[in-house]
Amino acid sequence: MKKILSLLLTAAMLTSCSSKKSSGVSEPPPVDVTAVESPIIEYNASDFKKLEMPSEFLEKSAGIETEKIELNKLDVFKGVDIKDYRINRTWYEGDNVYFSADFSKSKKLKVYRYNWLTKESKELYSDDIDETNPHSDYSILVDEKQLVYIDADRTCVKAKDITTGEVRDVYHSPEVNFYSVNYVNGHVYIYEAGKNIEDRIARLDINTGKTEVLDKNYNLYSDKSTSKSIAWTMEPTAGDEKRFDIVTDYYRLHTGLSNFQVLDVTEDTVILEWTISSRVYTFNINKMERYQSDFQHNTFAANGNLFTYYTNETGSNLYYFIPEIGKGFLIEDNVSFANIDGFLGDYPVLKSELLIPPEDPKDATYIGYIPTSYINLIVLKKGV
Repeated sequence: MKKILSLLLTAAMLTSCSSKKSSGVSEPPPVDVTAVESPIIEYNASDFKKLEMPSEFLEKSAGIETEKIELNKLDVFKGVDIKDYRINRTWYEGDNVYFSADFSKSKKLKVYRYNWLTKESKELYSDDIDETNPHSDYSILVDEKQLVYIDADRTCVKAKDITTGEVRDVYHSPEVNFYSVNYVNGHVYIYEAGKNIEDRIARLDINTGKTEVLDKNYNLYSDKSTSKSIAWTMEPTAGDEKRFDIVTDYYRLHTGLSNFQVLDVTEDTVILEWTISSRVYTFNINKMERYQSDFQHNTFAANGNLFTYYTNETGSNLYYFIPEIGKGFLIEDNVSFANIDGFLGDYPVLKSELLIPPEDPKDATYIGYIPTSYINLIVLKKGV
């Protein structure tokens, strides 16, 4: 469904000044050409054909072409003891994957870049970990020039010039406790909460320090041109404040539900998980169908596509699930964690952590109660 702009255009046949004078016809007034935006469309859940779908999981592909990037096996880690570091943050810009790691023995924070097209990896930043330069789960590198991080008190966002070492405050609010920063498509996003503030997201211009608190529950992926996800907000249904609507710039969906988590919103798909029973509702606006599937495991979505990892006797497997047919197709086996992590060019990327790594060190170093992580990035190149 595309946003429709109605342009009120009127064409007028104008004659020359000399002909007007000779004919005695006065010149018509100038035409006001105005873009009129049509109102958003409203949908009720009852407008959609309800289809109860089974949940069948198949150990075969649905024609999805994938490429795996095993970060711990890149050239930058050659000769490095795998027990000494923990890969943590990952973020994306164009065809580059950026990731950071904590090193327990040397007490270092390092940031790397991997180019998906050239397959080259490079160390971009290295510094000691201390109170002013926290672990990698609080840090991101912006424009390969500035390390942005949250201070030890979690009340100030700082930026460090990695060439000069200069540190400056870029965002501060005494009433807020920051709990996450992220970098998407040239913007820094700050997830924040405080004693008198509900969870909210601020978008920061790192160069000017100007911050915009977003008025919608913003999906980070909607800020990437390669993603179909869009910004949305959740509002109480008029006359029934126990139930909620999903509101976008294009439509309002009266879900008829009270307790649910929003998995993804696009221009033509809304995917919700009813938290009471782990039931997933997929609203297909193009077909005006609502698919209802029951899951007993974790689910997530991006670009209107649904993913889940299903635990069986041998471990947890990651599946691409198609609600219209009620079937899941295997993408990756033997994982302990998976989510949509970002986009490389036009392709969505799943991040997964191995449940039992091939070289599982029994004496793995623990950093901040979290053991060494073995992260795989799965690029979904075709079929999604």
